[in-house]
Amino acid sequence: MKEVKDESQHVFVRIEHWKEKNTTYANWMGADLSVDEIKEGAMAILEELTENQTSFVINDNREITGVWDEVNDWIANEWMPRAIGAGMTKFAHILSSDLFSQLSAEFMEDNSKTVEGDFQLRTFGNLEEVEKWLTE
Repeated sequence: MKEVKDESQHVFVRIEHWKEKNTTYANWMGADLSVDEIKEGAMAILEELTENQTSFVINDNREITGVWDEVNDWIANEWMPRAIGAGMTKFAHILSSDLFSQLSAEFMEDNSKTVEGDFQLRTFGNLEEVEKWLTE
């Protein structure tokens, strides 16, 4: 497990490799993460995805609040093409119960439609729904 921490040494994302499921799992936590923190966490996910050559990413936002609209273009134009190039084919985003986080996720999903390649991004309410989708 890899942990990414803020300046105060609080963990804001935990990243795990689920070898048996060919999955990189990222559990985000906290409130109102900065653009730099989101980018740092996303790059750590990309590193884990690349090192383990996984096809699936689960981005779990159930423990996070706040918006990240400012970083959505970077995710769509910079991060996703690199992740797809590393072998990612499915990106599952588990929604936070926070309305602002949900709106940011919807915006991210819309932006992902411009990404080229054999790639799918979907949003979910829980891990069980994600696991069904990943095995389709």
